[in-house]
Amino acid sequence: MYKKKKKNVKKFRKNFNTRIIRSKQTYSIDEIASLLNVHVSAVHRWHKEGLQAIDKQQPYLIFGQDLIEFLKARTSSKKRPCQPYELFCCKCQQPQKPRDNNVCMKITTARSIVAGFCEVCGTKISKAISPNKINLLKEIFFIQAVHEEDFNRVYQDLRYR
Repeated sequence: MYKKKKKNVKKFRKNFNTRIIRSKQTYSIDEIASLLNVHVSAVHRWHKEGLQAIDKQQPYLIFGQDLIEFLKARTSSKKRPCQPYELFCCKCQQPQKPRDNNVCMKITTARSIVAGFCEVCGTKISKAISPNKINLLKEIFFIQAVHEEDFNRVYQDLRYR
């Protein structure tokens, strides 16, 4: 049978590598599109959203420093930092409290993962933390500390409570 080839293209890229942009150089829209590996229409949309050109003549020329500032402001506006008592819910797209304050934690030496279920929608919420902050979380949540091999089993038990 005929199989479709998978394309290695990200549909929605959130972060761009701004280190490849030279701040003292001017770029045309086509150069920006090829440099950041996006479509030309995306760069035109950025221009309508507030990316400043040098003047109003075409072809539009954009300073590298303006492009860097625009992309950094765009990524920083989408960040949603979690409070110590919250975990991030991918479905709600914002930090939420875990249901019944119950979480399970996979503890390793480098970092630990805290997982639970969202109070609002019931999907999995999680957060990676430093092992130094475990004592702070013990005061906030009802924690079940588990080993790596038992993490999925305990997590499923927590789901059906």
